[in-house]
Amino acid sequence: PTKIEPRAHLSTGANLEPLQVLLTGATGFLGAYILRDLLSRTSPPVKLFALVRAPDAAVALDRVRGTCEAYGVWSSEWTSRLVCLPGNLGAPRMGLGDDDWNKLASEVDMVIHNGAWVHWVYPYSRLKASNVQGTIDALQLCALHKPKRFVFVSSTSVLDTAHYVELSRTAIKAGTKGISESDDLSGSSHGLGTGYGQTKWVGEYLVMEAGKRGLSGAIVRPGYITGDSRSGGKAAQFQKEPQGAT
Repeated sequence: PTKIEPRAHLSTGANLEPLQVLLTGATGFLGAYILRDLLSRTSPPVKLFALVRAPDAAVALDRVRGTCEAYGVWSSEWTSRLVCLPGNLGAPRMGLGDDDWNKLASEVDMVIHNGAWVHWVYPYSRLKASNVQGTIDALQLCALHKPKRFVFVSSTSVLDTAHYVELSRTAIKAGTKGISESDDLSGSSHGLGTGYGQTKWVGEYLVMEAGKRGLSGAIVRPGYITGDSRSGGKAAQFQKEPQGAT
């Protein structure tokens, strides 16, 4: 079994210039906008490592550039602070070689794990490698060398059970804000109807357990993302993000 024990908290007072971030899922719709927001920051500036499913770094960069250009969010000024690493979620250590794996473990300040294989028909067993093992590997990276923050981009699919539907209705009637962040997701331990939702549920449990052991970070659950409200750019299909596996 994999043992994940982050060694230390990242100091909240650290002066990180530049902030070094690993992003998975950069070639999906949501990933492209996360990449844009990160590389558009100037205080502190961000050096971004993007894990991309590709045979080499040149093809990886082409994939990222092509996706961003398709959604109108690319700037050539970013290339000096963007490092595209060929890899593959579900492969051992995210498909990274020793040098790249150790470099990330030693240099990265934050991991934003947005990559996943989104599919509404495939069972858990088919999606497990990318969505569960990929999350384990991303967490394991946080337990090596320098301390890191971890952001897990999950899905509201983890709440697609009768328990949470009723809980939400009760909360609305009571005038409260719905499901508490402290909820342990036990209401979805049975009844999730999609393999994708099941993999995200397992992923959240792993992240919460890592948090109990000292990892700093957050879980984010986007809802349905259909396009860019400013440019009109649309996602490839209407679905819950993250979209596309790395």
